[in-house]
Amino acid sequence: MGVIKVQVKWQRGMYPVEIDTDQPPALFKMQLFSLTGVPPERQKIMVKGGTLKDDSDWTKVGVKANQKLMMMGSAGPLPKAVSEPNGGSADTVMAEAEKDGTEGDANGKGGSKAFHPPCGLTNLGNTCYMNATMQCLYSIEELKTALKGYETTSQLDPTARLTASARDLFRKMDFEASGRPSGSAAGGSLAPSGKFDLDAERSDGEDGTYEERSVTPTEFLSSLRQKFPQFAQQGAGGLFMQQDAEECYSQVLNAFREKLDGSESGNTVKDLFGIDLETSLTCEESDETAVEASTVYTFKCNISQDVNHLHDGFKIGLCEDREKRSEKLGRLALFKGESRITTLPKYLSVQLVRKPPKQRRTRALSLSLSLCVWLAD
Repeated sequence: MGVIKVQVKWQRGMYPVEIDTDQPPALFKMQLFSLTGVPPERQKIMVKGGTLKDDSDWTKVGVKANQKLMMMGSAGPLPKAVSEPNGGSADTVMAEAEKDGTEGDANGKGGSKAFHPPCGLTNLGNTCYMNATMQCLYSIEELKTALKGYETTSQLDPTARLTASARDLFRKMDFEASGRPSGSAAGGSLAPSGKFDLDAERSDGEDGTYEERSVTPTEFLSSLRQKFPQFAQQGAGGLFMQQDAEECYSQVLNAFREKLDGSESGNTVKDLFGIDLETSLTCEESDETAVEASTVYTFKCNISQDVNHLHDGFKIGLCEDREKRSEKLGRLALFKGESRITTLPKYLSVQLVRKPPKQRRTRALSLSLSLCVWLAD
Protein backbone atom coordinates (compact mmCIF):
# COMPACT_ATOMS: atom_id res chain seq x y z
CA MET A 1 0.00 0.00 0.00
CA GLY A 2 2.89 2.37 0.69
CA VAL A 3 2.13 5.93 1.84
CA ILE A 4 -1.44 7.21 1.60
CA LYS A 5 -2.90 10.58 2.51
CA VAL A 6 -6.02 10.85 4.67
CA GLN A 7 -7.99 13.58 6.44
CA VAL A 8 -8.56 13.21 10.18
CA LYS A 9 -11.42 15.18 11.75
CA TRP A 10 -11.07 16.06 15.43
CA GLN A 11 -13.38 18.56 17.11
CA ARG A 12 -13.62 21.53 14.69
CA GLY A 13 -10.39 20.80 12.83
CA MET A 14 -9.51 18.69 9.81
CA TYR A 15 -5.90 17.48 9.73
CA PRO A 16 -4.18 16.11 6.60
CA VAL A 17 -1.93 13.19 7.57
CA GLU A 18 0.22 10.74 5.62
CA ILE A 19 0.01 7.10 6.71
CA ASP A 20 3.01 4.87 6.08
CA THR A 21 1.33 1.47 5.86
CA ASP A 22 4.72 -0.21 6.35
CA GLN A 23 4.68 1.17 9.90
CA PRO A 24 2.32 0.14 12.73
CA PRO A 25 -0.73 2.32 13.56
CA ALA A 26 1.07 3.33 16.78
CA LEU A 27 3.25 5.65 14.68
CA PHE A 28 0.16 7.14 13.01
CA LYS A 29 -1.25 7.88 16.47
CA MET A 30 1.98 9.63 17.43
CA GLN A 31 1.60 11.83 14.34
CA LEU A 32 -1.90 12.77 15.48
CA PHE A 33 -0.58 13.45 18.97
CA SER A 34 1.89 16.00 17.56
CA LEU A 35 -0.93 17.69 15.62
CA THR A 36 -3.74 17.66 18.19
CA GLY A 37 -2.16 17.11 21.59
CA VAL A 38 -4.36 14.05 22.19
CA PRO A 39 -2.21 11.25 23.72
CA PRO A 40 -2.32 7.95 21.79
CA GLU A 41 -3.93 6.11 24.70
CA ARG A 42 -6.92 8.49 24.56
CA GLN A 43 -7.37 8.42 20.79
CA LYS A 44 -10.38 6.61 19.39
CA ILE A 45 -10.08 6.50 15.61
CA MET A 46 -13.10 5.03 13.87
CA VAL A 47 -12.29 2.58 11.07
CA LYS A 48 -14.00 -0.36 9.41
CA GLY A 49 -14.80 -2.93 12.07
CA GLY A 50 -14.45 -0.64 15.10
CA THR A 51 -11.57 1.45 16.45
CA LEU A 52 -7.96 1.47 15.27
CA LYS A 53 -5.62 -0.55 17.51
CA ASP A 54 -1.87 0.01 17.91
CA ASP A 55 -1.14 -3.32 16.23
CA SER A 56 -3.92 -3.36 13.63
CA ASP A 57 -3.07 -4.63 10.15
CA TRP A 58 -3.45 -1.78 7.64
CA THR A 59 -4.40 -4.24 4.90
CA LYS A 60 -7.38 -5.38 6.97
CA VAL A 61 -8.34 -1.89 8.14
CA GLY A 62 -9.00 -0.91 4.53
CA VAL A 63 -7.99 2.76 4.70
CA LYS A 64 -8.07 4.43 1.28
CA ALA A 65 -6.39 7.53 -0.12
CA ASN A 66 -8.17 10.81 0.75
CA GLN A 67 -10.48 8.99 3.17
CA LYS A 68 -11.88 11.03 6.06
CA LEU A 69 -11.38 9.48 9.50
CA MET A 70 -13.05 10.57 12.73
CA MET A 71 -11.01 10.79 15.93
CA MET A 72 -12.36 11.24 19.43
CA GLY A 73 -10.35 12.08 22.53
CA SER A 74 -9.29 14.99 24.69
CA ALA A 75 -5.96 16.82 24.85
CA GLY A 76 -4.08 17.74 27.97
CA PRO A 77 -3.38 15.79 31.17
CA LEU A 78 -6.15 14.10 33.09
CA PRO A 79 -6.93 15.67 36.49
CA LYS A 80 -5.42 13.81 39.43
CA ALA A 81 -7.88 12.09 41.72
CA VAL A 82 -8.26 13.50 45.23
CA SER A 83 -7.66 10.83 47.86
CA GLU A 84 -10.54 9.83 50.12
CA PRO A 85 -8.79 10.71 53.43
CA ASN A 86 -8.70 14.35 52.35
CA GLY A 87 -12.40 14.37 51.71
CA GLY A 88 -12.20 14.00 47.95
CA SER A 89 -14.45 11.91 45.75
CA ALA A 90 -15.01 10.96 42.15
CA ASP A 91 -17.68 13.66 41.91
CA THR A 92 -15.12 16.26 43.02
CA VAL A 93 -12.68 15.14 40.35
CA MET A 94 -15.34 15.30 37.62
CA ALA A 95 -16.39 18.75 38.79
CA GLU A 96 -12.79 19.97 38.58
CA ALA A 97 -12.47 18.47 35.11
CA GLU A 98 -15.54 20.33 33.91
CA LYS A 99 -14.30 23.53 35.50
CA ASP A 100 -10.84 23.28 33.90
CA GLY A 101 -12.19 22.05 30.57
CA THR A 102 -9.69 19.21 30.42
CA GLU A 103 -12.30 16.67 29.38
CA GLY A 104 -15.08 16.88 26.85
CA ASP A 105 -16.98 15.13 24.13
CA ALA A 106 -16.01 14.65 20.52
CA ASN A 107 -17.76 17.87 19.52
CA GLY A 108 -15.57 19.93 21.82
CA LYS A 109 -18.45 21.14 24.01
CA GLY A 110 -17.06 21.86 27.42
CA GLY A 111 -13.92 20.03 26.38
CA SER A 112 -10.28 20.83 26.00
CA LYS A 113 -9.11 23.45 23.56
CA ALA A 114 -7.62 22.09 20.35
CA PHE A 115 -3.85 22.23 20.08
CA HIS A 116 -2.73 23.90 16.87
CA PRO A 117 0.77 23.23 15.56
CA PRO A 118 3.17 26.09 14.76
CA CYS A 119 3.26 27.61 11.32
CA GLY A 120 4.54 25.45 8.53
CA LEU A 121 7.71 25.63 6.46
CA THR A 122 7.51 25.75 2.68
CA ASN A 123 9.04 22.78 0.87
CA LEU A 124 11.69 24.23 -1.45
CA GLY A 125 12.19 21.02 -3.41
CA ASN A 126 12.89 17.82 -1.47
CA THR A 127 13.62 19.82 1.70
CA CYS A 128 11.19 17.95 3.95
CA TYR A 129 14.18 16.53 5.87
CA MET A 130 15.28 20.08 6.77
CA ASN A 131 11.75 21.26 7.57
CA ALA A 132 11.17 18.31 9.89
CA THR A 133 14.46 19.02 11.68
CA MET A 134 13.71 22.69 12.24
CA GLN A 135 10.12 22.05 13.34
CA CYS A 136 11.48 19.61 15.91
CA LEU A 137 14.09 22.06 17.23
CA TYR A 138 11.59 24.93 17.14
CA SER A 139 9.48 23.17 19.77
CA ILE A 140 12.29 23.40 22.36
CA GLU A 141 11.85 26.72 24.14
CA GLU A 142 15.23 26.65 25.92
CA LEU A 143 17.04 26.33 22.60
CA LYS A 144 15.02 29.17 21.09
CA THR A 145 15.89 31.37 24.07
CA ALA A 146 19.61 30.68 23.63
CA LEU A 147 19.40 31.43 19.91
CA LYS A 148 17.65 34.75 20.57
CA GLY A 149 20.70 35.92 22.48
CA TYR A 150 23.14 34.83 19.79
CA GLU A 151 24.91 37.63 17.93
CA THR A 152 27.53 37.40 15.20
CA THR A 153 29.50 40.04 13.33
CA SER A 154 30.83 37.72 10.62
CA GLN A 155 28.83 36.24 7.79
CA LEU A 156 31.99 34.63 6.40
CA ASP A 157 31.92 31.91 9.06
CA PRO A 158 29.49 29.24 7.72
CA THR A 159 28.68 27.97 11.22
CA ALA A 160 27.93 31.46 12.49
CA ARG A 161 25.77 32.16 9.46
CA LEU A 162 23.85 28.91 9.96
CA THR A 163 23.22 29.66 13.65
CA ALA A 164 22.13 33.23 12.94
CA SER A 165 19.81 32.16 10.12
CA ALA A 166 18.21 29.57 12.45
CA ARG A 167 17.64 32.34 14.98
CA ASP A 168 16.00 34.52 12.33
CA LEU A 169 13.91 31.62 11.03
CA PHE A 170 12.50 30.89 14.49
CA ARG A 171 11.66 34.59 14.92
CA LYS A 172 9.72 34.53 11.65
CA MET A 173 7.91 31.37 12.70
CA ASP A 174 6.97 32.99 16.01
CA PHE A 175 5.71 36.06 14.18
CA GLU A 176 3.60 34.07 11.72
CA ALA A 177 2.22 31.83 14.46
CA SER A 178 1.19 34.62 16.81
CA GLY A 179 1.27 37.86 14.87
CA ARG A 180 4.03 39.08 17.23
CA PRO A 181 7.75 38.35 17.28
CA SER A 182 8.63 36.16 20.24
CA GLY A 183 10.43 38.06 22.98
CA SER A 184 10.50 41.28 20.95
CA ALA A 185 10.30 44.52 22.90
CA ALA A 186 8.28 46.00 20.09
CA GLY A 187 6.05 42.98 19.90
CA GLY A 188 2.87 42.13 21.70
CA SER A 189 2.39 40.82 25.20
CA LEU A 190 2.46 37.25 26.36
CA ALA A 191 -0.67 35.39 27.34
CA PRO A 192 -1.25 34.83 31.09
CA SER A 193 0.20 31.33 30.75
CA GLY A 194 3.51 32.80 29.55
CA LYS A 195 3.01 31.49 26.01
CA PHE A 196 1.85 33.21 22.87
CA ASP A 197 -1.77 32.75 21.90
CA LEU A 198 -1.47 30.53 18.83
CA ASP A 199 -5.07 31.31 17.89
CA ALA A 200 -4.33 35.01 17.33
CA GLU A 201 -5.33 36.13 13.83
CA ARG A 202 -6.30 32.56 12.90
CA SER A 203 -9.62 31.25 11.66
CA ASP A 204 -11.35 28.03 10.72
CA GLY A 205 -12.15 27.56 7.06
CA GLU A 206 -15.67 27.02 5.81
CA ASP A 207 -14.99 23.30 5.40
CA GLY A 208 -13.74 23.02 8.98
CA THR A 209 -10.06 22.87 8.07
CA TYR A 210 -7.63 24.93 10.11
CA GLU A 211 -5.86 27.63 8.12
CA GLU A 212 -2.14 27.60 8.82
CA ARG A 213 0.50 30.14 7.92
CA SER A 214 3.91 29.19 6.62
CA VAL A 215 7.44 30.58 6.34
CA THR A 216 9.77 30.09 3.38
CA PRO A 217 13.18 29.10 4.84
CA THR A 218 15.28 30.30 1.89
CA GLU A 219 18.08 31.89 3.92
CA PHE A 220 18.41 28.95 6.28
CA LEU A 221 18.53 26.48 3.39
CA SER A 222 21.26 28.53 1.73
CA SER A 223 23.34 28.62 4.92
CA LEU A 224 22.77 24.89 5.51
CA ARG A 225 24.09 24.00 2.05
CA GLN A 226 27.04 26.36 2.46
CA LYS A 227 28.03 24.72 5.76
CA PHE A 228 27.21 21.14 4.69
CA PRO A 229 27.61 20.75 0.89
CA GLN A 230 26.20 17.21 0.98
CA PHE A 231 22.73 18.73 1.29
CA ALA A 232 23.24 20.50 -2.06
CA GLN A 233 23.59 17.26 -4.04
CA GLN A 234 21.63 17.23 -7.29
CA GLY A 235 20.29 14.30 -9.23
CA ALA A 236 19.07 13.79 -12.77
CA GLY A 237 17.63 16.92 -14.32
CA GLY A 238 19.35 19.19 -11.80
CA LEU A 239 16.81 18.53 -9.04
CA PHE A 240 18.05 18.59 -5.47
CA MET A 241 18.12 15.14 -3.94
CA GLN A 242 16.24 13.94 -0.88
CA GLN A 243 18.40 13.74 2.24
CA ASP A 244 18.37 12.01 5.60
CA ALA A 245 16.54 13.91 8.35
CA GLU A 246 18.64 12.40 11.16
CA GLU A 247 21.86 13.49 9.45
CA CYS A 248 20.49 17.01 9.08
CA TYR A 249 19.37 17.04 12.72
CA SER A 250 22.79 15.91 13.97
CA GLN A 251 24.72 18.36 11.80
CA VAL A 252 22.57 21.34 12.78
CA LEU A 253 22.81 20.40 16.46
CA ASN A 254 26.61 20.15 16.19
CA ALA A 255 26.72 23.61 14.62
CA PHE A 256 24.60 25.02 17.44
CA ARG A 257 26.87 23.33 19.99
CA GLU A 258 29.92 24.94 18.42
CA LYS A 259 28.45 28.45 18.64
CA LEU A 260 26.17 28.34 21.70
CA ASP A 261 28.02 26.12 24.16
CA GLY A 262 30.67 27.92 26.18
CA SER A 263 29.06 31.31 25.48
CA GLU A 264 27.15 33.52 27.89
CA SER A 265 24.16 31.19 27.54
CA GLY A 266 26.20 28.31 29.03
CA ASN A 267 26.41 24.80 27.62
CA THR A 268 22.91 24.94 26.15
CA VAL A 269 23.11 22.07 23.67
CA LYS A 270 25.11 19.86 26.06
CA ASP A 271 22.61 20.41 28.89
CA LEU A 272 19.55 19.92 26.71
CA PHE A 273 20.66 16.96 24.56
CA GLY A 274 23.95 15.55 25.89
CA ILE A 275 24.00 11.91 27.05
CA ASP A 276 27.11 11.17 29.12
CA LEU A 277 28.28 7.56 28.86
CA GLU A 278 30.83 5.48 30.74
CA THR A 279 32.04 2.58 28.61
CA SER A 280 33.81 -0.46 30.08
CA LEU A 281 36.07 -2.26 27.57
CA THR A 282 37.38 -5.79 28.14
CA CYS A 283 39.81 -7.77 25.97
CA GLU A 284 39.21 -11.49 26.36
CA GLU A 285 42.61 -12.37 24.85
CA SER A 286 44.68 -10.40 27.37
CA ASP A 287 42.21 -9.70 30.21
CA GLU A 288 42.93 -5.99 29.79
CA THR A 289 40.24 -3.54 30.87
CA ALA A 290 39.71 0.13 30.15
CA VAL A 291 37.09 2.73 30.97
CA GLU A 292 36.23 5.56 28.58
CA ALA A 293 33.94 8.56 29.06
CA SER A 294 32.06 10.08 26.14
CA THR A 295 29.09 12.27 25.29
CA VAL A 296 26.59 11.46 22.56
CA TYR A 297 23.57 13.43 21.46
CA THR A 298 21.41 10.67 19.98
CA PHE A 299 20.48 7.21 21.21
CA LYS A 300 20.32 4.64 18.44
CA CYS A 301 17.62 1.97 18.61
CA ASN A 302 18.35 -0.84 16.15
CA ILE A 303 15.11 -2.30 14.78
CA SER A 304 14.87 -5.87 13.57
CA GLN A 305 12.34 -8.69 13.68
CA ASP A 306 13.70 -9.61 17.12
CA VAL A 307 13.42 -6.07 18.54
CA ASN A 308 9.90 -5.26 19.71
CA HIS A 309 10.64 -2.62 22.34
CA LEU A 310 12.87 0.44 22.64
CA HIS A 311 14.50 -1.32 25.58
CA ASP A 312 15.67 -4.15 23.29
CA GLY A 313 17.08 -1.76 20.71
CA PHE A 314 18.99 0.29 23.29
CA LYS A 315 20.43 -2.85 24.84
CA ILE A 316 22.00 -3.72 21.49
CA GLY A 317 23.22 -0.16 20.93
CA LEU A 318 24.90 0.11 24.35
CA CYS A 319 26.85 -3.14 23.89
CA GLU A 320 29.36 -2.30 21.18
CA ASP A 321 32.56 -4.22 20.42
CA ARG A 322 35.50 -2.41 18.90
CA GLU A 323 39.10 -2.93 17.83
CA LYS A 324 41.65 -1.24 20.07
CA ARG A 325 45.40 -1.54 20.51
CA SER A 326 46.34 -3.96 23.27
CA GLU A 327 49.49 -2.94 25.16
CA LYS A 328 50.03 -6.52 26.34
CA LEU A 329 49.63 -8.08 22.91
CA GLY A 330 51.32 -5.24 21.03
CA ARG A 331 48.66 -5.24 18.31
CA LEU A 332 45.04 -4.51 17.61
CA ALA A 333 42.64 -6.75 19.49
CA LEU A 334 38.91 -7.04 19.96
CA PHE A 335 37.51 -5.32 23.05
CA LYS A 336 33.97 -5.99 24.19
CA GLY A 337 32.26 -2.78 25.24
CA GLU A 338 29.34 -2.15 27.57
CA SER A 339 28.12 1.39 28.25
CA ARG A 340 26.27 2.89 31.20
CA ILE A 341 24.59 6.29 31.39
CA THR A 342 26.08 8.78 33.85
CA THR A 343 23.99 11.82 32.85
CA LEU A 344 20.63 12.03 31.10
CA PRO A 345 19.59 15.18 29.19
CA LYS A 346 16.30 17.03 29.42
CA TYR A 347 15.45 16.00 25.85
CA LEU A 348 16.36 12.50 24.72
CA SER A 349 16.89 12.16 20.96
CA VAL A 350 16.22 8.66 19.62
CA GLN A 351 17.15 7.42 16.15
CA LEU A 352 15.28 4.33 14.98
CA VAL A 353 17.73 2.37 12.81
CA ARG A 354 16.19 -0.20 10.49
CA LYS A 355 18.37 -2.96 9.00
CA PRO A 356 17.69 -3.97 6.31
CA PRO A 357 15.63 -0.99 5.05
CA LYS A 358 11.85 -1.33 4.76
CA GLN A 359 11.82 -4.69 6.52
CA ARG A 360 8.19 -5.38 7.27
CA ARG A 361 7.37 -5.97 10.92
CA THR A 362 4.69 -8.26 12.26
CA ARG A 363 4.45 -6.45 15.60
CA ALA A 364 4.25 -2.79 16.59
CA LEU A 365 7.36 -1.33 18.22
CA SER A 366 6.57 -0.34 21.82
CA LEU A 367 7.65 3.27 22.39
CA SER A 368 7.46 3.38 26.21
CA LEU A 369 10.84 3.32 27.93
CA SER A 370 12.62 3.29 31.30
CA LEU A 371 16.36 3.98 31.29
CA CYS A 372 16.99 3.11 34.95
CA VAL A 373 18.58 -0.23 34.09
CA TRP A 374 21.43 1.50 32.20
CA LEU A 375 22.21 4.23 34.74
CA ALA A 376 25.68 4.08 36.29
CA ASP A 377 25.96 3.64 40.05
